[in-house]
Parts: sequence; structure tokens; C-alpha cells
Amino acid sequence: MRSSTVLFFLLIFFIPDLLFGQCDGLGSGDNDSGPYNITGTCVISGDVLLKSGSLTISSSGSLEINGAFTNEGGGSFNVDGGSFDVSGLFENKGNGNVNITNGASFVSGTPGDTDLRFDNQNDGVVTVSGNSTMMVNGDYFNNNSPDFNSGGIVEVTGDFEQNGNGDLIVTGGLIVGGTLTNKDGDVTIQDGAVLQANAVSFVGSGDLTIQMGGTLATSSISDISKVTNSDGGANPCPDGCCGALCDGAGTSLSTAGLVVIGQAVLPIELLRFDASQSGNSVEVNWTSATEINNHFYTVQRSYDGLEFEEIADIEGAGDSNSSLDYQYVDFPTAFGLLYYRLKQTDFDGAFEVFAPKVVKFLRPDIQRIQVSPTIVGRGEYVHTPNVWGEIKNVDAWIIGLNGISASIDESFVEKGNLVFRLPELTTGLYIFTGAVNGLQVKSKLIVN
Repeated sequence: MRSSTVLFFLLIFFIPDLLFGQCDGLGSGDNDSGPYNITGTCVISGDVLLKSGSLTISSSGSLEINGAFTNEGGGSFNVDGGSFDVSGLFENKGNGNVNITNGASFVSGTPGDTDLRFDNQNDGVVTVSGNSTMMVNGDYFNNNSPDFNSGGIVEVTGDFEQNGNGDLIVTGGLIVGGTLTNKDGDVTIQDGAVLQANAVSFVGSGDLTIQMGGTLATSSISDISKVTNSDGGANPCPDGCCGALCDGAGTSLSTAGLVVIGQAVLPIELLRFDASQSGNSVEVNWTSATEINNHFYTVQRSYDGLEFEEIADIEGAGDSNSSLDYQYVDFPTAFGLLYYRLKQTDFDGAFEVFAPKVVKFLRPDIQRIQVSPTIVGRGEYVHTPNVWGEIKNVDAWIIGLNGISASIDESFVEKGNLVFRLPELTTGLYIFTGAVNGLQVKSKLIVN
């Protein structure tokens, strides 16, 4: 009897994840029986239309849609500590809010996309907060009057259009690879926040305010009169320059192309600064057009976009009137979103800090890592090769067809492997899922 049970489970072992995923009834096509609560791993092939009710992805949940997603009925869409990945367009047609909170991850589109990948059509407010990340591979459109609250780290590789009268409030980081277009709402960059865009365009009555400690970095802006530096109170900054933009005397500490109200002589003119993955490393490159009294550059790295560490000092040219190329190659110890900044220091100790660049760092030879063995007993150990080096974050759990769901609390590194101790489980088929340093680990297991 025992052998036939094992054989049965082996026969169904490779059935697609959707059969066993914790989808709570959500599937491809029309869905009108919400609310839906995703607490485990759910993978859906095909377009998903949410016609009624809300959708919530909890901290233990992940939803992957190989297609497009449309929220039509007006219910809220919530990623509360979990992860959401849609390969096509994310469309919010109703008035439901989109909330990405508590360290959640949201991805729409695939790298290299140039089409519209996030379309918010009516009055739903989009909020990213609590160290959450949002990646839009393509264009982002707010087409009516919703607000956008960027309190986490948001990257849009294409254009960002705020077409209605909703406000754009940046309290974390917003990075736009193309043009940020603002119509009739106001844009506010709060203390400690960064808004970086290739270009900023104003096409309506809306203004942009940089509060003390905020940073705006852009290569061009359509109307400088729309931009105001203030301390957030009734009085503007007395020297016309505020917070992270200046040293208190009206002198810029920021990058070439940074919008600064007030006059300053920059020690270097930067033509480019970028960072990109190359195999198992990240290449940080920059080019200066001119340098005055430039002592050295410092490359800084962050794993959360908030706390930066200095990882290298590169000697400057002192004085130069010709373009100079620089490069530093970094070998990170963790996967996921990485943030790189450049700091320039003069011989007299004055410095300027450039706006950060974001790199989605993935191990090139591994997409999904599986654990072994795949047939285990109760309370036994499974392992996977330790491809991460230093283990910074482990979040793993196990879900069974019988409804059992349990977190995996014990993990350790031993002999080049990352080892997990399974909880005491009844006989059956389970899905082991989790993330280590931002890289997904997923495998089916049979407990006998």
C-alpha cells in the first residue's frame, strides 16, 4: 500500500503548479467571486480579469501571471508583504486602490519591454510603502485623477505620465528611465526622498516642490518656474537652495543635470553615470566632461535603497578639460534590487553626491533553485547549493494539498549547502517555496 501511494504521488509530481497553488479560486479568464486571498504560491498561465471583489496577496503568498491582469470591478488590489509578477499589462480600470505594502514586491512587464505596462484609468490611488519595491518594465500611465504615493522604491523603465489632477508624492525613491509628465496635480519630493527622471515635462497647472532634504535629478525640465525649493513651511529657503541639494550656503552637492535653484560652480561636469549587471558582477561606469580640483570618487552600494556603504575609492584627475572614463566592477553578495551611488570629493574636502542607479541583480545561471531530496520523511532535512555566499535573508514555508501550511524556521549553512529542517508533516504532496536574498527557491516534495 505504501509503494502504491508513493507511485501515485510520483505520477502527479510534475502537474503544473496551478493545480496545487494556493490560488483561492482565482484563475485565467473572468473572476467574479471575490474577495480572493493568496496565501501560498499561485501561478496562472493566461490573462486574468478580476470582475468583482478585492485581491490580497499576504506575506506568505506569491502570485505569478504569465499574461495580463485587469482589475475591472473596483475592488482593491493589495500586495501585503507578498510578491506579484505579471508578464504583460497591469490594468486598473475601476476605482479600486492599489496598495503595495510591508516589504512587498510588485513587477509588471519583462525586462526590455517598451510598451504600456501599468495603466491606472480612473480614481484608484496607488500607494507603495513600507520598504516595498515596484518595478514597471515599460510605461506607467495615470489617466484620470488618482494620487500616486511613492514611499518605497519605484522604478519605471519607460515614461511616467500623471495625466489628471492627482498628486504625486515621493517619500522614498522614484526612478523614471524616460520622461515624467505632470498635468494638473502637484508633485512633492519630501525630506530624504529622491526623484530621478531622464526628463521632466509640465503640460498643465501642476507644480513641483522639493522639500528640505529632497532631491530631484533630471537632464532636462520643460519649465523651471514650476519648480520650487522650500523647507515645507511658510518660508522658502533663505539662500534659494535646500536640504540634499546644497551645503547650507547655496552650493550644490548633487549631480550634473540636477535642478538647482541658486548659483553654484560644480567641480565636475558628468556626462553619464550608470550601473548594469555583467555576469556575476555589476559594472559601474561614469564619464566626466571636465574636472576642477577633483581628488577622488567613491562608489557606494545599498541593498535597500536607504543605507549606503562605501565600497571603493577611485582617484580623480584633479583638473581636466577632456572627457575621462571611469569604471568599477562590484561582486555583490546578495541578489535582488541593488542601488549604486557616486560621491565626488575635492582636495579641500567638499563633496557632491549623485542620484542612485538601480540594478536588478540576478544570478545568470539560475532562475529557480530546487531543494533535494524530493522524497523525505517527517521532520527531515532538505538542502540546496549555497549560491548566495553570505545569507542575509531567508523566508521559507511549505504548503500541502491537504491544506496544511507551515513556516520553516530552522535553516543553516553546512558544507556548501543551505539546509532547511522541515516541520513534522503528515504523508502527502507539498510545495516548498520561499526566497533567499531575493532569489526564489521552489520545489515539490513528497513526505512519506
